Amino acid sequence: APNRTDAAQRSNPCPLDKRGPIILTLLDMEMIQRGDALRVSNSRWITAVHEAGHLLTHILSGGQVNYVSIQPTDYCYEGGANAEYFDLSTEDGRRKECMTALGGAAAAQVMRIPNAIRICYDASKDYQRCDDVLSPYYLDADGFPDTERIEAIQESVFSEVLTVLDEHRQELMKLANLILSSEDRLQ
Repeated sequence: APNRTDAAQRSNPCPLDKRGPIILTLLDMEMIQRGDALRVSNSRWITAVHEAGHLLTHILSGGQVNYVSIQPTDYCYEGGANAEYFDLSTEDGRRKECMTALGGAAAAQVMRIPNAIRICYDASKDYQRCDDVLSPYYLDADGFPDTERIEAIQESVFSEVLTVLDEHRQELMKLANLILSSEDRLQ
């Protein structure tokens, strides 16, 4: 509004839980382009939180991280990291690797990012990574992945990651802000 006291600051910003559905509707109606959605969706911050969840979980599990970066795509941001894998031959290593994989989805929940504004976020990649880690080790009598056991492990690990990240919420926020402030990649 032209009569706003400070043109750079909103006194009543759009609530986060309303922003996502509005953006999706505007995209559907072709009133904004995907590039505009990128600008208004807080996608970069959401991606930084997601990547911070992976990294913090990995570090707290005793892992080494070399770098992390986030890059814009057509209408959102994507993250990437280079980290040492845990020893998958042990049950503890598999559990830690799954904790790292599910850390991103857990971070978004801990930071209370509503599903509605995660317009380009898809946790299926994280769960697929966890499936890939567990499937060779947990087989049923016919030699196929034991999906019930794998899902039970995933639920248990996700619950544990939520607890760990909730206890380290301040560190999660600091790491997300550090990722946001880095120009290229954080080493």
